[in-house]
Amino acid sequence: MRFRWRWLVLGALLTIVLGGAWWWTRPPQFNLLIVTLDTTRADRLGAWKGPRGLTPILDRLAAEGVVFERAFAPVPITLPSHASLFTGLYPAEHGLRLNNGLSRLNSEIPVLAELLQKRGYRTGAFIASFVLDKQFGLDRGFDYYDDNLGPDHAPAGVDPHNHKMRIGELVVDSALGWLRGRRQPFFCWVHLFDPHTPYSAREELFSTKYRDRPYDAGIAYVDGQVGRLMDRLKQNGLDERTIVIIAGDHGESLNEHNERTHGYTIYDATLHVPLIIRLAGADRPVRRIATPVSLVDVFPTLADALHLKLPERCSGRNLLPAC
Repeated sequence: MRFRWRWLVLGALLTIVLGGAWWWTRPPQFNLLIVTLDTTRADRLGAWKGPRGLTPILDRLAAEGVVFERAFAPVPITLPSHASLFTGLYPAEHGLRLNNGLSRLNSEIPVLAELLQKRGYRTGAFIASFVLDKQFGLDRGFDYYDDNLGPDHAPAGVDPHNHKMRIGELVVDSALGWLRGRRQPFFCWVHLFDPHTPYSAREELFSTKYRDRPYDAGIAYVDGQVGRLMDRLKQNGLDERTIVIIAGDHGESLNEHNERTHGYTIYDATLHVPLIIRLAGADRPVRRIATPVSLVDVFPTLADALHLKLPERCSGRNLLPAC
């Protein structure tokens, strides 16, 4: 009887030791926040030598993480560019390559949100434009996909029938509500559309400061909205446990190369985008990478950082070793 008791005690101790070893060596479940900035040129952010004082929040994030100085969108169109970001595939591979609203992402192509959802993450997306409506297939893997675009959601003076969008404040309000009190590992995607045409000088916020530069007003506005998201993470004690990605989906010509907006030419004006990766944890690296990278590289990078099994078909490169 005494011999049997000793083995029971030894077995219990072994279970505790092995359980503790698993606990300390298990892959950490970091949260993930991705903010995509629609129609945002890299040269409008201070971290890319843009106008001084235009993007203080984004510049601070850049100073805390890794700046990819030469990041490029695979295509200067919103839907296919976002599809590349979330699949690690180029437009010719995932099939969304013609224009917004003409096709739907193939349901057999794995997307980031699906992989995280299977790992137990809560997933929420907060969309600012109809071009990313759930009918186009990027909603897969999201527990909550908020693409509610009411007629009173557009900026003042913008016809909601011609431009189905909502201002960043409403998008971020929805995201903050979803994040409130959240503790389970989460993936939150926030899409901000405000620098897109039709530009607004936002005189109700900036007075006449950007009257002659309404595109810059949109950039300054989304900078403030990113600040609201970062404040919530800090207030909830999630700042050190959350990987933050800031990425432009494409740029804007602003009359360079005889193009007023985007979607037709493939110069740097429409393809060179900001990309910031701020890793979680106290020992975050601060680096600037000059090697050219693509938005398709974000997917495999996050797969490595979050210990996800990468799909067999992925054209992106893992950037984590450079971080």
